[in-house]
Amino acid sequence: MKPLTLWFLPMSFPARLIQLRKALGLTQQSLSESAQLHVNQIRRYEAGTA
Repeated sequence: MKPLTLWFLPMSFPARLIQLRKALGLTQQSLSESAQLHVNQIRRYEAGTA
């Protein structure tokens, strides 16, 4: 796994979540399973509507 570089720039939570999920090579589905959340909840977090 490549090292994860965290940049502490002002970002919205949805943008940060998407950035980290993609950096870790996760799909919304795999993240939802790992977090024990429904995939629709991950989608709402990423859309900024949760």
